[in-house]
Amino acid sequence: MYLNISKATMYEAGMYTCVIENSLGNINRSFQLIVQGRSLDRPVFISKSTNLTRYEGDNVTFECLFYSDSSPFIQWFVQRKKIKNDLEFLKVNLKFYFSNELKQKN
Repeated sequence: MYLNISKATMYEAGMYTCVIENSLGNINRSFQLIVQGRSLDRPVFISKSTNLTRYEGDNVTFECLFYSDSSPFIQWFVQRKKIKNDLEFLKVNLKFYFSNELKQKN
């Protein structure tokens, strides 16, 4: 059995107890809910990052899920260099980066 609270606010904070009874007795379990306020201007990640290993020629997608109360400005970087929003630039630079990495490892 689940108790779902959508969009929790400070008013929902407190001790929640689930009580289960039958003709032979009862059991219970309690849960403390602490609801923290959020800064209205700071984005929050809602997923963990996952490293990827792919074969050459494979398509690659990185997923960066977040929540923001205000309009976010999003940038991507590779090896601390900003990636422009031009796909051809991205393809060329990623090929250059991976070929250099392979040369350095060999």
